[in-house]
Amino acid sequence: MEAKICVSMLAAHGIYAFAPTELANNAPHMMTAFGGIPVSVVESDYEAAKALLDDVLESEPAPPPKPWWRTLSDGLVGLGVLTLFGLPPAPKPPPSGGGGPDSVEE
Repeated sequence: MEAKICVSMLAAHGIYAFAPTELANNAPHMMTAFGGIPVSVVESDYEAAKALLDDVLESEPAPPPKPWWRTLSDGLVGLGVLTLFGLPPAPKPPPSGGGGPDSVEE
């Protein structure tokens, strides 16, 4: 979401930018695996884009990091929920003698 906002803001200021955000839409778990989504700009607009983004980032303070104990407790709660409820069972295959939803009885 931040990459799309960044690209939109740069485009509003006349700077062509591109971010492959389809990866985040189709596989959000890959965002963290790749360390985020890169935003690319034309080399001639690099300095203007950097100045604009730096200005925006300086105007908003970064949120404080989550304390280590909170991260640990979130992980333990998630593990407890997974242990308590588990994963749903796999669906059963249709009977081999027909009788499935597509079979026709005479």
